[in-house]
Amino acid sequence: MNKANYEVNKAPAPASLIHAGASALPQMGRPAGLPANDTLRPIRRVGMIGSDATGVAIAMHLLDADIPVTMFDSRREATVQAVALARSAYEKLVAAGQLVPDERDRRMALLTGAANFHHLKDCDLILARLSPEMAAAEKLFLRLDELVKQSAILVTDHAAAGINHLARFTRRPTEVLGMRVSNPADPLVSFDLVRGKETSEEVFSTVLALLNRIRTLSH
Repeated sequence: MNKANYEVNKAPAPASLIHAGASALPQMGRPAGLPANDTLRPIRRVGMIGSDATGVAIAMHLLDADIPVTMFDSRREATVQAVALARSAYEKLVAAGQLVPDERDRRMALLTGAANFHHLKDCDLILARLSPEMAAAEKLFLRLDELVKQSAILVTDHAAAGINHLARFTRRPTEVLGMRVSNPADPLVSFDLVRGKETSEEVFSTVLALLNRIRTLSH
């Protein structure tokens, strides 16, 4: 779907550009240098911690790629609002003739708002858009590590030093990496993957392939 078609409460258009090194993501097809498909982990459900307009925009790209999303916020009213925001954006696409109602309904069926932290337990990847307060982030990563399955990948928006620090609060430092969102107020949102000191090649390649899939669908 064309990035210009999204309107999420004047939020930035979702994931139109994704960076992980200038040559890592070609315009179409499989990213250069990734291992064979059988070494990439399946991402069957993504958990999103953070339900603001930017989080909704990112979630919509995952929905467009047929990836179920659980959007968590401890405030139940915030999750209700986030789901309503996504539906409103899809309704605008239907009204503009850019999406058929069946597709709207199919994508919305993949989105779940959750105020119960336990509902993240079956996610294969968690996107944690964290408070800059490190103590709160440490507590969250401790809780996530206790809750989610051992193969789940934890992605944080903290800087590189923060990634390595937070990884030490888990039993899975190889499954932790960072993702920065640049220019969130811009129509073209840019994503940068950041390796942690112990991030495994399999984990990095899995997330890179996922973002490339989203990017391809956005053009």
